[in-house]
Amino acid sequence: MRKKKQALNKGITLIALVITIIVLLILAGVGISTLTGEGGILNKANTAKTENNKSKVEEELKIAIMAIKTEAIEKGEKPTLQELADENSNYSLEKQFDFEWIDQNTNPLLIKKEGIFCYIYDDLSMEVSLTDETYGINTNLQNCKLSNTRTRVVKESSYTTQLLLDKFYEMELVEVKMGEQDITAEAYQAESKTISIEKLTDNITITIVSKIQLDNVVTLVQMLDENCSYTTMTEVINDTEFFNRLLGNEKTIQYIFDSKNVILPGITSSAQGFTAVINHETAFQAMCENANARLAMYNSYTVTESILTNSTKALEIMRNSSRYQIVSGTINARNGGTLYGGKAFVFSVSQNCSNDDSNAGGTYTYNCYHHGTYLNGGTIENKSAYQWYGTTGLLGNIKKFASSVTAGHFNHLHGGGDSGTGYAAIFKI
Repeated sequence: MRKKKQALNKGITLIALVITIIVLLILAGVGISTLTGEGGILNKANTAKTENNKSKVEEELKIAIMAIKTEAIEKGEKPTLQELADENSNYSLEKQFDFEWIDQNTNPLLIKKEGIFCYIYDDLSMEVSLTDETYGINTNLQNCKLSNTRTRVVKESSYTTQLLLDKFYEMELVEVKMGEQDITAEAYQAESKTISIEKLTDNITITIVSKIQLDNVVTLVQMLDENCSYTTMTEVINDTEFFNRLLGNEKTIQYIFDSKNVILPGITSSAQGFTAVINHETAFQAMCENANARLAMYNSYTVTESILTNSTKALEIMRNSSRYQIVSGTINARNGGTLYGGKAFVFSVSQNCSNDDSNAGGTYTYNCYHHGTYLNGGTIENKSAYQWYGTTGLLGNIKKFASSVTAGHFNHLHGGGDSGTGYAAIFKI
């Protein structure tokens, strides 16, 4: 009985020993994991050391860049990324900061210090990272710029920029893509005109298209002088000096011609305004070459036609423009023919009436009838013409706007002849 008890005691002791060993192994594993695991003490210590190092390098770089900016401000200058990279520049980064160059010729600049990669962008903003991997930002901008113009950003970081739109333009299209994925809806806030991407996973493409605020007299005035308070074209035209300044400014004259409903018609329908335009040689030359302006001039024919007719200089500019042309067409002796089927300002017309009257004697007089669809007055008829009254003459002075240019039939007093040619010198609308 005693031997059994002793054996039992020995058995219990062995089990306890095994359990103790297992417990010790578990505790050892837990201890090792606590020390070396992903969230372990040693890793946390290393992470903290790395983060502290990142913060230290970042702070030193910020101080260096701030010193460069301060020096530049005192001189009334603005340092560029290229100057920071140039060791011979007054604003060389190497004069302020001890580091190793990784990439000296790109945007962003890439430097390294104590294992920390530092990216410096063209607006002299910066990012620090443990890697040298970046994403690209491609931009296609029209009439605006980005507040943050970085061309590359550190992977896994965020990117925020505001659209700085010219105040005379309004947004027509905003598109933001992450690689091939359209993320416009989540990245663009229309109210603040801000593009914000919390975490980059691919290259970004930003496309911005805007259009000018047309038919806005206030905008037109502010493009030249923000202090003027004119709100109608009549007010603008009545200020002769100011209106002439508008006509002489390339940006404002283009704005005028691009408008269709208020500004441009307001000028062409005003005798004072249109006279000012044709007396401004550069402005009127531009008007002759602009489709919107030509149509507005045509539509306001009750005002513009008589002013043009009485302005030798304006007619000369029209003749020298790319829209001037001498058109011709065959005329049937009885039915006439079309010379130009579109809108035009007609300078002059003539007809060349052929004949076969070699056996008849005397002087041959031809009555050539010219018909154009003139906006301000009907047909020009009974233009008496002698033999070969053609392109050298163009004597039938018209000086009228027409919706089409045609030549009527011709008759002659003696002999025969059944065809001819009509000519017209026109300015095509």
